[in-house]
Amino acid sequence: MNNDVQDTHSPNFILKGFTSAQVGLYFLASAYLIKKTIGNFLVDDTFMMFMSVQLMEFFIAGILFLLSLFSSLAIFYSNRRKARRASQKIWNPSSKKRFWIFLTHIIISLSILILLYSNGLYNYIGPVGLILYAFLLTALSASNKTFYLFAFVAILLAVMNFIIPNYWYSSMLLIGVAHFAYGVVKI
Repeated sequence: MNNDVQDTHSPNFILKGFTSAQVGLYFLASAYLIKKTIGNFLVDDTFMMFMSVQLMEFFIAGILFLLSLFSSLAIFYSNRRKARRASQKIWNPSSKKRFWIFLTHIIISLSILILLYSNGLYNYIGPVGLILYAFLLTALSASNKTFYLFAFVAILLAVMNFIIPNYWYSSMLLIGVAHFAYGVVKI
């Protein structure tokens, strides 16, 4: 009996059900925290107004790092739990391949976003991040047409961010709501 998780029966490391809803909540919480952080920085009667711009940038980067970390861990532990319940191995050739695609994509995406930041192209960080997120969803979609739709929505939101740079908050909210709604429907 083969104990490997097979692509045809149980796709490895995908957003489905509770995991998608959880990632959606992480997006919503991150968008809210970033918006509140920027809002409190601009208001005169809060302690955050005494922070430097560099510290605010570091704080926002930390929120985005935690979003990526918690989302990745949610996907990993959800699939690990599913594999254990089915008495299957989680690390098989297919899951290793997906993991390396994911890791490579994260490293390349981070490099591109840091390059944009270091060159002062702040208005392009949001749209390029959404496009890179769409590429990640496409690379890991496992022939699930729903994630191609998510990728298309992310690209449309990126175009809106190119046109209206302050649209990043609405884009994060829409991505979060989309993942949450998909997760609730698929539970």
